[in-house]
Amino acid sequence: MGMVTTVDLAWAVGFLEGEGFLYSRKDSGTMILAANQVERWPLDRLLRIFGGRISARGTQNPRWQPQWKWEICGPRAVGILFTLYCDLSPKRQAQIREALRRWRTFPAHASVRNNCVNGHVYTKKSTRMVVMFGKLARRCRICATASHRRWVEKKRRAS
Repeated sequence: MGMVTTVDLAWAVGFLEGEGFLYSRKDSGTMILAANQVERWPLDRLLRIFGGRISARGTQNPRWQPQWKWEICGPRAVGILFTLYCDLSPKRQAQIREALRRWRTFPAHASVRNNCVNGHVYTKKSTRMVVMFGKLARRCRICATASHRRWVEKKRRAS
């Protein structure tokens, strides 16, 4: 991604107005902005302007040509929608408002929360970093200590 020009944004508005679609995942609420095309070059241009990813899509009908899909997810998709919003049609603006309304009902992803599930504030002192499922994750030391104490007490009672 390089410098984005007003021409790039104007082109993206026109392209996404006609060919783009947005949705939020039912399980996590993640906002996804996407476009499908038989020709890859418009999607390469979206990739250069906004980032995201391009993947090949198979077809259900053997007579149809294979397609490409560009998509960008999460807060970056929301940022793009906010950037382009004023230049999109009223119908598309209404779709964006509805999608954002649904998206806001889901809790923030754990990586951007300031507190653990029990309300303890994440600080350098109260947080430890652990590897879970191959990814680095934050764990609250206060909750971990309390959990460990409950486990020790349960073992003590069992013996």
